[in-house]
Amino acid sequence: YRKAAEQGLVEAQCNLGVCYRYGDGVEKNLAEAVKWYRKAAEQGDFIAQYNLGICYDNGYGIEKNIEEAVKWYRKAAEQGYAKAQYNLAVCYDSEYGVEKNVEEAVKWYRKSAEQGYARAQHNLGICYYNADGVIQNNVKALAWVCAAYANGDNGTTKAIRIIRQKMTSAQIEQALKLAKNYANGIFDESKESMQLQIFHYLDSKQQDNFIKF
Repeated sequence: YRKAAEQGLVEAQCNLGVCYRYGDGVEKNLAEAVKWYRKAAEQGDFIAQYNLGICYDNGYGIEKNIEEAVKWYRKAAEQGYAKAQYNLAVCYDSEYGVEKNVEEAVKWYRKSAEQGYARAQHNLGICYYNADGVIQNNVKALAWVCAAYANGDNGTTKAIRIIRQKMTSAQIEQALKLAKNYANGIFDESKESMQLQIFHYLDSKQQDNFIKF
């Protein structure tokens, strides 16, 4: 990696940074990791940008700087990197290095969730449950949390139980069908949105008789 990195090859620079970060084949050296991450990040490598953000976020090999962490998360997020999108969403959600903005948090959770990142799917579901940055919707809340569970987030079981307690059997069925769509990468909700809006105004008996899709 070193020879290629010294010649300016972006992927090699990022990989060399990883080697120094974890002591893989070289003595662990966080400052060297930051050096090589930065070289790759400044050339636009989104993984290096994310890794540099992590270093600033945690003070690995460099003085901790939350604002710089957000800056590099954003650069990677804007290139479509799901982990960076999730981290940026958390920053907006928790007022961490940036002014709190739940709508921006939802925006980035959604971008990450739609790439199948389980933690983002979980948090997006909670946003729907709590009406944080979106209109409250238990069906979508359960759907996203179930999608997260299907993607390996075992920490969703409590949320699933709590959300289900506030839903009818028909709503639960609706949510599970939507979750299957999410798991299959289907996010076009034009039909679903129309039905969910109708669903909201029906009583329990009417919901049980509502047309399933």
